[in-house]
Amino acid sequence: MSNSSSSSCAAGEISIKLTRHLTRDYPINDGFGFRLRVVASDGCGLENEIFRYYQQPAEEFSGDVKSVGSGVCTWPEMEDLPVGAPADEAIPQAFRLAEWDQIYGSAALADEVWDILQDHTQKLLNAIDRGQTLEVQESVTITPETDA
Repeated sequence: MSNSSSSSCAAGEISIKLTRHLTRDYPINDGFGFRLRVVASDGCGLENEIFRYYQQPAEEFSGDVKSVGSGVCTWPEMEDLPVGAPADEAIPQAFRLAEWDQIYGSAALADEVWDILQDHTQKLLNAIDRGQTLEVQESVTITPETDA
């Protein structure tokens, strides 16, 4: 996994900045909602594209393609999922972005999602940190066998 473009990272540092944006009274259907936009940036020890999205099949009549955010990636997904768009042959059609952008029916729900995104980002960083720490478990010396 490559480091992001941030050059101010200390060796072995793992961190990322999440910036929350909230738009109140965002028009949806016949009412208003709350648009939550979270941008991941300044990643150290990981790429900024930590949010997992699934691309749904194209609309039958309009041909529009819709992508839906489903959360923060796991460490294996950070390695396996492409950035920006799904691979043509991939099933499911999943990919990663550095931005979470969803609309919610209430401010309370948007706040809850913000808390969940922070918690899951912390778990991702903890997994990467633990996974990069190697401990000596055993050491053996192997020598040629002698015929008896």
